[in-house]
Amino acid sequence: MITNSEMTEMKNEVISVVDEAQTYNIKTQDDYNRLSGFLLGVKGLQKKVCDAFDPICDAAHKAWKTAVAQRKEQLDPLEQAEKILKSRGVEFLTEQERIREEAERKAREEAEAAELKRKAELEAQAKRHEANGNIEKAEARREAAEQVFIAPRPVVAAIQKAEGQSIKETWSAEVTDINALVKAVAEGRAPISFIKADEVALNKQAKSTKDNFPIPGVKFFSTRTMSVRV
Repeated sequence: MITNSEMTEMKNEVISVVDEAQTYNIKTQDDYNRLSGFLLGVKGLQKKVCDAFDPICDAAHKAWKTAVAQRKEQLDPLEQAEKILKSRGVEFLTEQERIREEAERKAREEAEAAELKRKAELEAQAKRHEANGNIEKAEARREAAEQVFIAPRPVVAAIQKAEGQSIKETWSAEVTDINALVKAVAEGRAPISFIKADEVALNKQAKSTKDNFPIPGVKFFSTRTMSVRV
């Protein structure tokens, strides 16, 4: 365990090195040559910090992993129970919704059938008036037939949501034909945000071919980093 005095000493060393790094300028070959020595000193201080704190971090991490595993052991079956119960509840409400929609469909069909029946009755009356030469009454019956409307009987949901419960409907999308999606974007029928470039694949391409294999809309470039051997 690192002591307070050792901690203070290390902090001062780190501050000193960072300050020196911020003011380090390379203007000559000698400056550049001394850079390696300075970097070795930085890496040495990094090792000193790791040697001091790695055991503490490892112990804390192991304790954390043990606690997480113990918590998971108790929570997993409870979460599974929660999923089962919620699934059963959603299944029940879905079935009730199906029953309600079926009842509404039948109510609409009954109302439509009643409308057709009433219109047919009025049309029959209109034809009888026509046969008797009463054109005015026949037109009145046909006008009345055009105004016939019978509202479907109301359907009341048999089940009400329990207090404290709510149902969330989540919509998702699945790409079933990437070529068709790309074509739609190219033709302006879908926004370009629907397509995401595969940066992992592009970086592999850059690594293997550098900039010798141009691709429209893609720029291949390189960055440089310095390493120091200890």
